[in-house]
Amino acid sequence: MQIFIREATENKEWYILDLQGHLEYSCELKNETLGTLIKKPNTKDDFTFQIGNQVLNGKEVPLKKPLLVIRKKNINEDLDNDVNMVDSSEISNANNVDESEVEYIIEGMANSKITFTTRPTTIIPQSSVVYGSPTHRVSPTNSPTNTNKTSSSSTTTPTTESPIKQPQFN
Repeated sequence: MQIFIREATENKEWYILDLQGHLEYSCELKNETLGTLIKKPNTKDDFTFQIGNQVLNGKEVPLKKPLLVIRKKNINEDLDNDVNMVDSSEISNANNVDESEVEYIIEGMANSKITFTTRPTTIIPQSSVVYGSPTHRVSPTNSPTNTNKTSSSSTTTPTTESPIKQPQFN
C-alpha cells in the first residue's frame, strides 16, 4: 500500500513507514488522511504516528541504499498515476517497452525509514472521561465555584438519570 505523507513545511523529504503487523481499514484510502506523523521535539530520530485514537512510537533508521520514488509517464498518453519505489539500479530493467514511448519522472528520494516496533497505545480524550459515580455527582448549582462562602453546609442532590447505560439482562 502506498501512503503519501503531506508535510506542513516545504521540505520534500520522503520516508518509508515500516509497520509491524497489518493495518485494517474499512474504506478506500485514496486522497484520505491516514494519520499524523510528528517528529518529537528535542530529539534526533524519534517520531509519533497517530491514527485515530491510536499512537505509534518509532525511530528513524537510515537506508543502506536510497530509494527513488518515480512516476512512469507514457509520452503518447496522459500522465499515469502509478508511483513506484525502486532501487536506482533497477530503472534500466523496469520495462521492456520501447524507450522512446516511456519516460520516468523522479518524484523524490527516500533516504531513511521510520520503524515502529512497539504496540500502539490508545488515547482517551479528556472530554470523554467522567469523574465520580452518577449517584455522587454534585449538581452545577452546588459546585465548589458556585457555593456561597458564607454558608457552612452544602447539600448535594444525586442525579436520577445516569449518563452511563445500565446493562439489561434477559
